Amino acid sequence: MRLGIIGKRQVDDYKKKGLKAIVEQLEFCGYECEGGILINNVAFIALKEIAEEVEELKEIKNYSDKYNDFIETIEEAQTDYDTKEIAYMKQVRELEKEVGRLEKVEESLYKLLESYRSDRF
Repeated sequence: MRLGIIGKRQVDDYKKKGLKAIVEQLEFCGYECEGGILINNVAFIALKEIAEEVEELKEIKNYSDKYNDFIETIEEAQTDYDTKEIAYMKQVRELEKEVGRLEKVEESLYKLLESYRSDRF
């Protein structure tokens, strides 16, 4: 349906007034208007456009919720990764300390072996 400029302004005015004003206008006119059937009523057109906009907003909100869930999942994964990385780094430091101790033990054993060899011969 095509509306003239005045009709479009009326539709926009009803959209600004809100659903209560639209329903009141529809009830007042007995669900008929000078344009004929209800489909030509400016309040009905405003109501229909609001309903379409609400559906679009619901769809946008749905995508937004999915995006937020995705971001939250990534943040949780990053936190989990960071926690594991910290634990791994602690293990690496402990292993490095242990390797250092083993190297000292190995060095002591070589010295002891050299000492033993030199005492025997």
